[in-house]
Amino acid sequence: MIQAKLKLEIIAGYLLLVSFFAFIIYLIHEEREKRKVVWNVREMHWLEEQQLTDRTFIKMLNLATTGELIAGRTEEDYTAYQNKCMEVISLLQKLKMNQEDMEQRACIDSVCCLLTEKKERQMAALLHQIEDMPNAGEIVHKKIPAIVWKTQQQSKEQTSPMATPTELLPAQKRKKKQFLELL
Repeated sequence: MIQAKLKLEIIAGYLLLVSFFAFIIYLIHEEREKRKVVWNVREMHWLEEQQLTDRTFIKMLNLATTGELIAGRTEEDYTAYQNKCMEVISLLQKLKMNQEDMEQRACIDSVCCLLTEKKERQMAALLHQIEDMPNAGEIVHKKIPAIVWKTQQQSKEQTSPMATPTELLPAQKRKKKQFLELL
């Protein structure tokens, strides 16, 4: 009877030990599955943030190139610029909501502030100044080819072999004359 009781206790101990191992393996498996789910969620979040950042960057480049082309600008161009600016600001605000770092949020806020305040006021002032000048668009369009031609000539002169000091003086005078011709 003692041997049967001893065998029963040994079998129960082994069953308890095997059940603990099975429980530990189950917990490890569940933790790995939870970690995979959390990792996939984080990866999707990072991917969405990367895509939003890319879209914002492209829109900002488009806005910058639009803002730099002032010659021949009309009111429709200015309203298109404002619409692009508002679109960039909305994308930046979406990007800001996803940011957890306060420094990143502050940087995004400063970019939004610059886009809405200073540059827009300066663009409006410049647009009105160009509109107030009679025939400003025609003057600018006539001068642009001449300026491009002169800069090409200057770059050719600069790439030519080294000039002697006596040759530099007439070139400097020509540059001054060319600058005065632009005015």
